[in-house]
Amino acid sequence: MPFVGFAQSSSRVPSSRVPSSRVPSSRVQRLIVQAQAENDSLATRSDALKHISLALELEPGNANCWFIKGQVLQALDEHELALPNVQKGLQIDPKSALGLELYTGILNGLARFDEALIAANRAVAVNPNDHSLIARATVLKSLKRYDESLKSLNDVIRKHPDSYEAHAARCRLAKDMKRWSLVIEDATFLLEHSKDKSQFLFIPVRLDRADAYLALKQYEKAIAEYKIGLKHSPDQRQCHAGLLRAYTEMGNTNAARMEKLEIERLDLDIQPFK
Repeated sequence: MPFVGFAQSSSRVPSSRVPSSRVPSSRVQRLIVQAQAENDSLATRSDALKHISLALELEPGNANCWFIKGQVLQALDEHELALPNVQKGLQIDPKSALGLELYTGILNGLARFDEALIAANRAVAVNPNDHSLIARATVLKSLKRYDESLKSLNDVIRKHPDSYEAHAARCRLAKDMKRWSLVIEDATFLLEHSKDKSQFLFIPVRLDRADAYLALKQYEKAIAEYKIGLKHSPDQRQCHAGLLRAYTEMGNTNAARMEKLEIERLDLDIQPFK
């Protein structure tokens, strides 16, 4: 499966940032902590859902638990199921900034962009911090209101130049806008400042930078990036496709032919289910 640009999933509120609207009992608190930890891994996410559901049985009036349940369902890509849980939490705590951010992200993931923008504006009104401003910028991007989204992200980065989340959002936006120099700037920041060198982050961001170099016809830089990507993931089709285009545009027919053969080999390996 080809990698996509960094963090192109819907806007998710990190587990550690889900607010506590009341002081829960010690047992519920333990279940909350356990569910949040389990939600960080796909292998234990079903356990997270079980434990946060148990917490809600004990304290159905705890908005925090409703938000966490919605967050777990969102992480499981069950956006339709996540939505009513977050709505219940907001009925209990309607001014929860982080609850509104989570609500915004789920609506955005469901392509209900106009509603998502209303929720994002509410989140900004309650607490105009970096997270709510980035969430709103993400919705504006979905609505193709690119200039407004870029202005919002630029404002965040101007105030907090080390905001990883803002640079990641702007990198995605810049790619949609074909602002290639800005893609290179933000991708470079992400690669230099990330502690995560796994393929999940490292290759997608590097490919974003490679694609930007290619679009600017900086072929040698693009080729170097694609080759680094192949070093970490030899069967990465997007790298071979980028190399094919680069070599073709450079007139290097032999190298282009080799990349075309690699792509054909990879495509043959993809067999449909019978």
